[in-house]
Amino acid sequence: MVIEEVKAALNHRVRWNSPRCRIDAEYILTACIIRRTDSKFFYQAELQDLKNQKSVCIVRLDEIERV
Repeated sequence: MVIEEVKAALNHRVRWNSPRCRIDAEYILTACIIRRTDSKFFYQAELQDLKNQKSVCIVRLDEIERV
């Protein structure tokens, strides 16, 4: 997902596909976070688990796509 798609996807289902973590599941996109390291900015997504409402994951924005 790119930053331009985030506003439309907030509070909707997204799929997190991470081969590194072996995760391919649906979550709710609850927030987009911007961070800065040295001179670069990068974005992260906050995903809420569908089964456990108190569980959230912070992931790279390019690992998610809207369902």
